[in-house]
Amino acid sequence: MSVATDPVASEPARTRVRIATRTLRIDRWWLQPALTDFGLLAFVIYSTWVAFQNADYYVAPWRSPHTP
Repeated sequence: MSVATDPVASEPARTRVRIATRTLRIDRWWLQPALTDFGLLAFVIYSTWVAFQNADYYVAPWRSPHTP
């Protein structure tokens, strides 16, 4: 009986290159998602405030469906 050997396992383990910086990206990739999140948060806060205000929903010549 012969034992099969794995040729990959017999090679030395490869490691990643060591670099001093945490990342090589220098662009501000987080800025656009942060602006999107801020806009969405501002909309949610404003729309919640307007929904509970329950006033100023009439604009001539249009009426809200809930006004008599």
